[in-house]
Amino acid sequence: MEFEILSHACLRVTHGATTLIVDPWLKGSAYWRSWWNYPPVDAERAGALRADYVYLSHIHWDHFHGPSLRALGKQTQILIPEDRYPRMIRDLRSMGFSNVREVPHGKTVRLADDLSVTPFLFFPFTDSALVIEAGGTTLLDANDCKICGLPLRQIKRRFPGIDFVLRSHSSANTRVCHEYLDAPAQTYELVDSQEDYLRSFSNFMSAVKPRYAVPFASNHCHLHKDARRFNRWQQTPKDVRDYFARYRSETGLTTELVTMLPGSIWSDGTGFSLSPESRWFSDRESQIEAYAQANQSALDDTYVREGNVSVSIQDMRRFFERVHAHLPWFWRRRLRGRPVYFKSLSGASAALWKVDLAASTVSSVSEAEYRASDMRVEMPAIVLRQALRSNMFSHAGISKRVRWIATRESMRLLGFFMLMLDFEEYEIIPLRRNLAWRSLRVWMRRWREVVGYLQLSWIMKSRKIGGKEVEQVALLEFS
Repeated sequence: MEFEILSHACLRVTHGATTLIVDPWLKGSAYWRSWWNYPPVDAERAGALRADYVYLSHIHWDHFHGPSLRALGKQTQILIPEDRYPRMIRDLRSMGFSNVREVPHGKTVRLADDLSVTPFLFFPFTDSALVIEAGGTTLLDANDCKICGLPLRQIKRRFPGIDFVLRSHSSANTRVCHEYLDAPAQTYELVDSQEDYLRSFSNFMSAVKPRYAVPFASNHCHLHKDARRFNRWQQTPKDVRDYFARYRSETGLTTELVTMLPGSIWSDGTGFSLSPESRWFSDRESQIEAYAQANQSALDDTYVREGNVSVSIQDMRRFFERVHAHLPWFWRRRLRGRPVYFKSLSGASAALWKVDLAASTVSSVSEAEYRASDMRVEMPAIVLRQALRSNMFSHAGISKRVRWIATRESMRLLGFFMLMLDFEEYEIIPLRRNLAWRSLRVWMRRWREVVGYLQLSWIMKSRKIGGKEVEQVALLEFS
């Protein structure tokens, strides 16, 4: 068995004559030119790749990357986790991929002699981890999946001797885009902590105890001018290594951390062959600046194109009227009399909208009314238009090109509003969808997760801790 790190979250596994590629993002950028692989991918290497199978862990574009998938060929066998709703398979078929197979949670699929994969789903906005077995080696690609508690215990029981764990170690969430009107200097500190991700990575390794831990699925940077400022919040593999060394010393954990940048390979015959990392992280700011300059033409073309995009009131009304129709009355009621204001940016111009989701109305407003509001969302018109038309507001947030602006008190309600848009995207609403046979069948296989949520809810209430802390409790005490 041999595996190679190809990019940010892309993995190649070859055993005998069979090749599996996981989450191919191998060319260009993602999220409207915001995200770029860092270090850059070897274009010649990426162009020469071929796969017998491709596995997609979830629908986010740094894992489900259309241009990279098309480059591997539309006849390639695509494996996806069987989710409670069929969004992934619908999108793949609309892109022209017909050779798609959904694999149920916890079901082992044999790809070749002595090569098999087993997906494990987690979280209602579904992500998945993948266990790969080949030639006596077991690899857990946890990727972005924050699986913990009883579901992680299920993996450990099924696969007691895991050799490698690959897991993310930095923020992809939207919280760093929150701006507090009444605490502008404390914005980041109020919503996030860089150390949380390093602690979560390390606690996960402590729970699984593999031979090797590999920082993974966080090796990207932001080059678009709207998002460049967020590079300072990225945790690098060097940060993980330094933290993990202290963690091992304090806990006695025997797992060894190995930094594997793109081009790094491990095989059961020759061991590790690692790409050098020093220049990418010793002077990261200048490397990112050079990277941006090398892609300046593509970025400039993007800026020009984005300046010509606009959002129509028909787009706004069509989307928000549908969300209103899907929301149950008790969630509409929470938003009654509390509209959210949107600013759609297009070059030097902007369109301003008032969205009253409870009343199902959208209207244009003045700059003065917009400025007087305490719940605002600002994003480029190109991002807003695609989020509306493709029903992908969570992707908009991940791009880091969106600003959520509110007071500390109203940010919670604005977060609830955005959660309702996520519920629409992930087809949680209308609620009757959750009683469809497909959804029930999937959740029956994932019953441990349901029990785990009840368990974690009890822990949060009884210990009076929040979501960040409860994940660590689940990893250390219940996994």
